[in-house]
Amino acid sequence: MTSGANLLEIEDVSVRFVRKRDVLGRPRAFVDAVENVSLSLVRGECLGIVGESGSGKSTLAATVAGLVAPTNGRVRYRGRQLRSGRRSPEEARKIQIVFQDPAGSLDPRMHIWESVSEGLLICRLAKRAARRERAAQLLETVGLGAEFLDRFPHALSGGQRQRVAIARALALEPELILLDEPTSALDMTVQAQVLNLLLDVQTRSGIALLLITHDMAVANFLCHRIAVMRGGRIIELGPASQIMSAPRSEYARALVAATPRVNTDAETTENGDP
Repeated sequence: MTSGANLLEIEDVSVRFVRKRDVLGRPRAFVDAVENVSLSLVRGECLGIVGESGSGKSTLAATVAGLVAPTNGRVRYRGRQLRSGRRSPEEARKIQIVFQDPAGSLDPRMHIWESVSEGLLICRLAKRAARRERAAQLLETVGLGAEFLDRFPHALSGGQRQRVAIARALALEPELILLDEPTSALDMTVQAQVLNLLLDVQTRSGIALLLITHDMAVANFLCHRIAVMRGGRIIELGPASQIMSAPRSEYARALVAATPRVNTDAETTENGDP
């Protein structure tokens, strides 16, 4: 983990959604998905946000990604406030996201090389030949060969599709990647392979990771620090080793007690899947 100035700062962020409206369409009831959350992340660090379904962790990630506007508080990147839906090209390039469902996050009509290099096209950073070459390099980085360039997502396994999603996130050389339950749709063996890949990429590149997960074992393997979230609030925050060995809150103790062991020593066969 790299020390220094904060790359990302989440300052007293709250997100409230309308749950019910009256016959005139006026809000009558609300749900507080996130309440007064403050966190920071430095370059090269992996921070895990762990909690059960409905805890607010995915809403918090969507807020950082600019997909949801905070009701209160602010999100800062390198000291600059990020605004929902109004990201500068540089901010959009430097903050990427890997979604939970690798099948749903890839356009079924696009070749793999087109999906991986789509950001380069949108940002007008490379022409077709250079985009294809860059896609080939990125596929090699995530353990897939050039033979995957002209395939479509339906021809790949779940683990291979998630590797493609990771390659796509790396295409614009980001400083921060948001990981929203990136392995929960995969079986245990493939999950271990993807986790090892993420750890290798993060270690070599120094990219900061913000991991959203319900699985303490995943967070413990990948993260330097863990924030435990419940009911929209951060109830515990500390080094991963401390959270796993001596959690302070009853809720965190229950999460740790229910944690299965992730076998990250699973052998990887050719093209990334068993």
